[in-house]
Amino acid sequence: MDATDEVEMLSEVLEGVQCCEDGGCTRVTVPVLPDYELLQADIVFRLTDEYCSGRGPPEFELDKVRGLTEEDTARVLEALHEEAATLDDTMLYQLHYTAGEKFRELELPTEPCATCMEHFTDAEDVFRTPCYHYFHKPCFTYWHVVCLDTEDERVAAAPSHKAVERNEDPTWCPVCRLTVPSNTLEGLEDLIEKDRRKYKERKAQQARIDRREEERAMAEHQASTGEVALLFTALGNGASDGAVAEGEDAASLVAEKTGDCEKSAGGKTRESAKTGETKAKAGAKEQRNGNGKGRGEDEGERPG
Repeated sequence: MDATDEVEMLSEVLEGVQCCEDGGCTRVTVPVLPDYELLQADIVFRLTDEYCSGRGPPEFELDKVRGLTEEDTARVLEALHEEAATLDDTMLYQLHYTAGEKFRELELPTEPCATCMEHFTDAEDVFRTPCYHYFHKPCFTYWHVVCLDTEDERVAAAPSHKAVERNEDPTWCPVCRLTVPSNTLEGLEDLIEKDRRKYKERKAQQARIDRREEERAMAEHQASTGEVALLFTALGNGASDGAVAEGEDAASLVAEKTGDCEKSAGGKTRESAKTGETKAKAGAKEQRNGNGKGRGEDEGERPG
């Protein structure tokens, strides 16, 4: 059987066979497995003059491999080359058949789930997107619920005066970002409903955690602000030397607390603390000078 007859036979027996001219020889592309199979690839033959004249095997390669690692793809291709060396007739059909058998032997994708990066152990647990990326069914249904919730939030946040059309297919592939139609998830309704409840609980839990964090940060800020106010009041009321001395210590505390407050607000803590300390000490120094001046005037008024 010559090469032309082989190509005609492939086209009659198999679906999706494509032929074209490529650099002076015929290029024949054949899907390895039907589309309903999990694993996918094309086997591409180049019918060189050497093959057409019966002087050697055709050139071939695996293209658009879906679900296999590079190492597993290389092993399948190596097995095909070994078989090609032993064939003499209907070689194209035999190589295509062997490629299909090798893929079926593997059965499961050898690439890990694109979400959790764990390997597959059960074919019933594998979900393949239309763009040929592979996920555990629970991994993808949870992602689907996240996309649905994001769409709900987008519609709810739209201004009341502006009509917003809801996207009925809001889910996209996390790998390539192509849209995954909702009808491809038919049969997974139970998983989706379970994930809806799980996502709602996690979202409520995170909201409670965020609220507690905000309350704690607010309480710390208010406590620091109150301490600073009390220290400024104590410093302003000091009149005696002892009070002034205490005011110097208070000045340091004021600077420290001021720095704490500004740190919690995201300010420049070091510069603010130094500025507060400098002003407080300057106030204490003026108060000492004023007290000393008052004592000197009192002594001058006394009779000699």
